[in-house]
Amino acid sequence: EYHEAIHDPDLWNPYRAFLVVARRLMVPWMRPLYQVLAERAEPGRTVLVAPATALAARIAQEKLGLPLATVHLQPIMLRSTIDPGCYGFPDIINHLPRLLRGLYLRAVDRLLIDRLLAPETNAFRAELGLPPVRRLFDRWMHSPQCILGFFPEWFAPPQPDWPPNVHLTGFPLWDEGDHRSPSPELEEFLAAGEPPVVFTAGSAMAQGKEFFRVSAEVCRTSGRRGLFLTQFPEQLPQRLPNGIRHFDY
Repeated sequence: EYHEAIHDPDLWNPYRAFLVVARRLMVPWMRPLYQVLAERAEPGRTVLVAPATALAARIAQEKLGLPLATVHLQPIMLRSTIDPGCYGFPDIINHLPRLLRGLYLRAVDRLLIDRLLAPETNAFRAELGLPPVRRLFDRWMHSPQCILGFFPEWFAPPQPDWPPNVHLTGFPLWDEGDHRSPSPELEEFLAAGEPPVVFTAGSAMAQGKEFFRVSAEVCRTSGRRGLFLTQFPEQLPQRLPNGIRHFDY
């Protein structure tokens, strides 16, 4: 299901992406994930650490009394009317006075987010004897116990209207070089000339044909070497210009 979702072109559309995430990844997995947690959790020993998109974790915290830390990889998940993120193009919210920013977010909740998530979520909560919730992406999705932001303060300074239990950890940097060495082909390419420019659209991007086409043109016109990183080589140009190599990692 995950691979089907990341191969859906709408996942990378700025206007339809949330529909894909909600309908393919969030709502269908709420009940199965809750069942896993209910079966495997040990009271007094189990702590949940989950992104806000894992609705079942938040429900398990309420129903089963399990401690939960909500993890955010990106600061845009922490709403602020003082210094809001950019939620779309054009960037409407940052051009509004603060009072209207709150109304804008309420409208987004009512017309988009709750419309996609609340009916199924509240139906499941009713089965568990829990009251209904609304504005799921406002405050409810955050654990009232602990919120971890996996980014530093300089990247997104904490705002007075963030939840009070936010802790910023900095970027959790993972270096796979501790576990495996670069391929001989990569080492040979790096040693063969000037340091290349790295181009990657992220580990889950499978719709990056235009991105890599333009990247190849940038390398050609600038005379720079390029290193294209993707685990989906089908999105690369059929023939890469001289000085550009592709690797999975």
